[in-house]
Amino acid sequence: MKYGVKSVSMDDIARHLGISKKTLYAELSNKSELVVEAIKLFIKEEKKAIGEITGKAENALQEITGIAAFVLQALRKMKPTLSYDLKKYHPRAWAIIQNDHLQQIEKTIANNLKRGIEEGYYRDDIDVILQARIYVGLAKLLAEEEIIAYGKYDKAYLYKHMMTYHLNGIMNNEGRKAINNYLNKENLA
Repeated sequence: MKYGVKSVSMDDIARHLGISKKTLYAELSNKSELVVEAIKLFIKEEKKAIGEITGKAENALQEITGIAAFVLQALRKMKPTLSYDLKKYHPRAWAIIQNDHLQQIEKTIANNLKRGIEEGYYRDDIDVILQARIYVGLAKLLAEEEIIAYGKYDKAYLYKHMMTYHLNGIMNNEGRKAINNYLNKENLA
């Protein structure tokens, strides 16, 4: 996440772990296998963290802003070329992100939308599945840097604007009255 996939070698990893490269290759057949396992672990840890946020949230607004703060923190740690490196050099890992990870995100957003509607913060005329897929589509745009002014904006900035767009599209008047408290609390305003 910090240095990018391409720039970190198996020698670097072995040195960082304090083991020989031979020992590393006894566990993993190649760097692509390591990248796939790292992506799977990242997704598993993210799912756990979002589950904790969801479990502690008093309502849908606190939940979505907590998730947004978590994602922003992760994006700020991520090297800008990470998605490019994965797409170009590690297509299996990229496929896991495009399938498993995005399905997980869609499910999380759909659940948040249902909760927000039930609690009276979100519009009750939302097509939950469609709106969750729109959110995922917007998230995919973050990975496609060349579509949105490549290099002009960092991903954290883009994500913050994506969340503003998403929230304005789903909230009713009650949600708009309550949201600023949560945005300020999570430093998203």
